[in-house]
Amino acid sequence: METKKNSFEQGALILIVTGIISKTMGALYRIPLTNILGVEGIGMYQIVLSFLLLALALSSNYIPATMSKCIGFLSSKDNKVATNRIFKAQTVLCLISTLLISAFLLIFAKQIANFQDKSEIYLSYFILIPTIILSGIKSIYKGIFLGNRKMIIPSVSQLLEEIFKVAVSLTFAYYGAKTSTIAAVNGALIGLIAGEIAGVVFFFIYKKINFKNTKTNNNFVIMDLKLLSSQSFPIMISSIVFPIVTFIDSLLIVKLLILNGNSAQSAISQYGLLQGPTYSLIHLPIMIATSIALAVVPVLSSLFSNKSVKTIKEKSSESIKICLLLVIPAALGLLVLIRPIMQALYPKIDNKSIDLCINMFALSSINIILLSLYEIFSSIMQGINLSSFVMKTIIFCTIIKLISEIILVHFWGIFGAIASNILMYVLAVCICSIKYRALLGSNKDLIGKIAKIVFASLIMAIAVYFSTKISSNNILTITIGILTGITIYLFLIVFIKIYSISEISKTLFNSQKYKS
Repeated sequence: METKKNSFEQGALILIVTGIISKTMGALYRIPLTNILGVEGIGMYQIVLSFLLLALALSSNYIPATMSKCIGFLSSKDNKVATNRIFKAQTVLCLISTLLISAFLLIFAKQIANFQDKSEIYLSYFILIPTIILSGIKSIYKGIFLGNRKMIIPSVSQLLEEIFKVAVSLTFAYYGAKTSTIAAVNGALIGLIAGEIAGVVFFFIYKKINFKNTKTNNNFVIMDLKLLSSQSFPIMISSIVFPIVTFIDSLLIVKLLILNGNSAQSAISQYGLLQGPTYSLIHLPIMIATSIALAVVPVLSSLFSNKSVKTIKEKSSESIKICLLLVIPAALGLLVLIRPIMQALYPKIDNKSIDLCINMFALSSINIILLSLYEIFSSIMQGINLSSFVMKTIIFCTIIKLISEIILVHFWGIFGAIASNILMYVLAVCICSIKYRALLGSNKDLIGKIAKIVFASLIMAIAVYFSTKISSNNILTITIGILTGITIYLFLIVFIKIYSISEISKTLFNSQKYKS
């Protein structure tokens, strides 16, 4: 059956562009927020935020991927019927998870704050409750539109959410700071609620206009509860692994560094530089892979339901190619420009700490490519009903990572923690790529395209390196480097035939037909 839909490439592009804008806004927002809250305040804010990330991973982060997959699977007959069926079933499951976590916070907020040696932040945990509930509702709507491949709607919602969050957080934090530090922290957290409200309201209005109520038999809802439950569990486990690992690392790495002879202050500083300046830059390009992963799940799920093996192979190969086309040059470009970027972003950090950040980034930069590949491979597996395989893979790799971390930190200090992360993602990518090849076979054309992408990226990186010698001003160096890199890379994409001009034009401006 041939249906005219927005192409997968267009959907991924929309999510990528929106993600870049949102990430940039988020990064800029942190600068005035840190100035308002101060060192102690931003520390308390991060403590509360780390728990929120864990709570969202448990309650709602997995919902968009699960819903888009299930809608894609059921939509071969009737898209609106499938959407309404999944919407009802997911609403029930979401209410259960968000209310359970909210109840946990109501009961144990004081105990959590006391355990973290910050008893004054227990009220901050109560502020998280509306955010958790609203985020669950927003995730349901997001899953609806991703499942129906309407990528621009979640993108607009994401931008609205970021705008309201920034405006309200900074305003309330500013006036709260006149009273106390904790009042400023709570004001910043209220901004998170405002952002979620903006996203939910936009989704609700748009769905009300474009998705009229469709009658569904209650038996369908019960059946869909079973379908969603079976699909949600492995995806949820996979998504919760990273927040748990981050939480364990926050306890483990500092203690291991202290046992290795570092002072407590030095250990905390090293961990802070790793998680802050270093990893914030590492995760920026990975957003590209996350956007592509969200776009590819409903496409592959729909194709899988119709047993379109050939098209599944084509779409999955295309997602890998697009991911590496963007991620490899981003990784190499950041690596070459890392010194002026660090000096421009963190002028108050001393030179010794900047040098440490640069060295940590140099070692960590391979994770940009590895984690991006894992994101794509895991989304492909989820799209073809292999979520449990992804879950088992990431759990196994996490166990290996934690064991190796204990050993490697003893010998290499903070760089041992980075090496254990690299080992984790190398294993995950190797296991997933072996499974991918076993299912869909090898693809010589894809391998050839990847070789061309690596070649073009290396040429671009060399050109960017020489461009950094033009000026000693950090901002000017970064600007010249980015413009040089983009110009040369775009030329090479066309010149060595990674993408033709007509393919680029088609991806950017046209819809395409595909068999589903």
